[in-house]
This record gives sequence, C-alpha cells and structure tokens, in this order.
Amino acid sequence: MTGSSNSDVLFFFIQTEAYYFPFVDDEEIFSLGYYTAAEEGASSWQFNILAKDLSEEEYEEVVRGLYYEMFNVIRDLN
Repeated sequence: MTGSSNSDVLFFFIQTEAYYFPFVDDEEIFSLGYYTAAEEGASSWQFNILAKDLSEEEYEEVVRGLYYEMFNVIRDLN
C-alpha cells in the first residue's frame, strides 16, 4: 500500500490476517480502519466479533451491524 501514509482516503481492511493482533488474541477482528488525514492526526478503528459459537444467521446479523458502524465512521468524517 505505497503512499497510504500521505493519503486523505479512509482505508478499511476487512477480515485481514496481515495484522498482528489475531495472533496474540483469539477474538475475531472483522475489520480495521485507518485514516491518516484526520484533524487530530492519524485515526484508526477496530471492529471485532466478540460473540462465540454464533449460528450463521446470528453471524450475518453481527456482520451487518459492523458494516453499519463502518459506514457511520465514514459519514462522520465528512
């Protein structure tokens, strides 16, 4: 991701395994957000799935909620 440290674009990484945290904690990190152009300096967000043993339907509902929260972050930056 060359040049991202100078970008005014908000990045979200969805279900990435490239972040170190999944290897030191068993919580499922669903997405990470990173925004370098925030007024107060670089900002980041982390959205986790905390519940365990979810049915497929429950998992889909949780994921919809996480996307809703990500879009709220985007909305609030504008």
